[in-house]
Amino acid sequence: MKAAISLFDGARPPSRLRYLMKHRLGTPLDAPYTFGDMAAAAAGVLEALAPMWERSMRCEPLSFIGWGNPGSADILSGKPQSGLDYILAARSRFGVHPSISHWHQRALLGLGRFKEAAALAPETIEEPDFYGWSAEVMPLAAQGKIDEARAALARWKQSYGDAGDLPGAAVLGDREEANRLAAQLDAEPAGPFLVLITAHECSCGSPFDLDATPNFKARLKEAGIEWNPLSVIDFPAKDW
Repeated sequence: MKAAISLFDGARPPSRLRYLMKHRLGTPLDAPYTFGDMAAAAAGVLEALAPMWERSMRCEPLSFIGWGNPGSADILSGKPQSGLDYILAARSRFGVHPSISHWHQRALLGLGRFKEAAALAPETIEEPDFYGWSAEVMPLAAQGKIDEARAALARWKQSYGDAGDLPGAAVLGDREEANRLAAQLDAEPAGPFLVLITAHECSCGSPFDLDATPNFKARLKEAGIEWNPLSVIDFPAKDW
């Protein structure tokens, strides 16, 4: 959390943000479980997290977090096979966990292994906050089965709420709706931070047009960060 807040803390001189991201994350005092991967991905310095997670694997060998985070970082960096290797190692140690299963699914989708990805849906679909929305939706959308994906998202929302609204709209190709939801999020208290952590939930590049989020856009400009998140998974309906 500290890393992500530092990225969008207007009290910090923008010229120092990249330095802080590269060097602050390498100190022993940083907690291993943060939103740092999302902030670092936005800043283009995701590799700065590697020493922190190496320490986590040594110091907390019974925690899945340190083993899973290098995998999610590689996936966000456009290296799904390397990410999959980490995730499978975490899975072999800790078994089924919604976070591990979610990133396992994302890695498989990035590799075009749709059938295997779809088979993981039961392991994450009941998670209500971060992962559940994508369990059935992303494998279907990645195969261009948009009507089925839309129906799957509607079913999930009926049971669990609207956590997947913005990334769901993106993978379904609903650009206008994605921009509307992003603008709504951007206008909330701590909007730029909320936009940041939501933007990586589809692994599909930016799920919205940056002009739809003026507060977030302004903070990026202050920080000297070019907004160009990688698209790791190809969703045929998303054409931006």
